[in-house]
Amino acid sequence: MEWNFIEEGINAVIIDNFYSENQLKDIFNQLETLTTEEYMTADKDKLEAAVDLQGNFITTKFGVWLDDGNCPLLNHCYTNFSSNQLQEKFISYNPLYRILFHLNRRFNLLSYYENAGYYSKHTDVAVFTILNYFHKEPKQFTGGEMVLHSHDFSKKAVVEPRNNRVVVIPSHTVHEVLPIQMTSKILSGNGRYCMSIFVTSEDVKELRTPK
Repeated sequence: MEWNFIEEGINAVIIDNFYSENQLKDIFNQLETLTTEEYMTADKDKLEAAVDLQGNFITTKFGVWLDDGNCPLLNHCYTNFSSNQLQEKFISYNPLYRILFHLNRRFNLLSYYENAGYYSKHTDVAVFTILNYFHKEPKQFTGGEMVLHSHDFSKKAVVEPRNNRVVVIPSHTVHEVLPIQMTSKILSGNGRYCMSIFVTSEDVKELRTPK
């Protein structure tokens, strides 16, 4: 794994080569299965996971919500994040990341962007967001970068959607996805995949209630 940390009021952790070759093989097998009309939807009402700066849901992409369970896309991510060494690395960048490893609820959205796909400036409805990027090699699209903004918009960082790259941000971070340019047909599988894991917590009182 190759690590980078963006500071300056943005606080994003970027990890390249996050998954092993065997893990990637499992993941791409599942991506191929899911990239069909049977699973993917372009219905914005069903893909609501964030709000733009005016409180609207604005995006053009395909997507599918995934449940925990027998799901390589999720299981391999959770396995890697359970590593003590990985957790200590996060905390060394910023102690606030300690919270990430004590949250107990997740929502998982696989997004697929093709030609002209984008997501305008928005924040996520969670505490932390784990973004997992995948695309076929060689890359068959341009654009699709994620732009991260500081809270006062005085600084920004542009993050390329590299295959096997994971980016972790506090969910209140304003971010956007720039438009994709490509020529492949709809649901070709040659576009930009992003597995977003929205990490939050159940109600504290509920957690403390005896069973």
